Amino acid sequence: MTWHQARSAAAERTQGGPLCAGHLATITTADEQAFLFSTFGEGLHTTWLGGYQTDGATEPAGGWTWITGETWGYTNWLLGEPNNSGGEDALAFLGTNGKWNDAPELYNYGASGGYVVEYEGRQVAMTSSPEATTTASTTTATVSSRWPSSPRPRSTRPRSTPPRSLSMAPASK
Repeated sequence: MTWHQARSAAAERTQGGPLCAGHLATITTADEQAFLFSTFGEGLHTTWLGGYQTDGATEPAGGWTWITGETWGYTNWLLGEPNNSGGEDALAFLGTNGKWNDAPELYNYGASGGYVVEYEGRQVAMTSSPEATTTASTTTATVSSRWPSSPRPRSTRPRSTPPRSLSMAPASK
């Protein structure tokens, strides 16, 4: 499965109906990284994430961004990464320690690969009075191995509110 295929498959997934749309997961804090690794451990080996390097960026470490437009600040690169060995401009977990690798976006991880999906959206609690309607932002995540294809995004929307919940489900083999 390539990064483009993983991105497209993640975008096709929803949770709780169309209001909670999926996207490749973003990891913007050490707490998010620790949660994913403590939940899935070695199961994250060769799974795509929602980070990519913008066209024309300074190699090897410049221009990395999240598909959601969130700030790129926290990183968890493998030793010696990113290294741009062979045009690597997509982000994946690699190895059994939860570290990140820059990989060619068209690289196919095959049967061992997958992707991490994060769900975001608005849940609306309806009441008899519009003034009493409440909303909550939610984020959940899953690891999967389904895939069609789609091009990498060139523009993104920032996340407006922090996640209130995060959950995961293992990939099916």
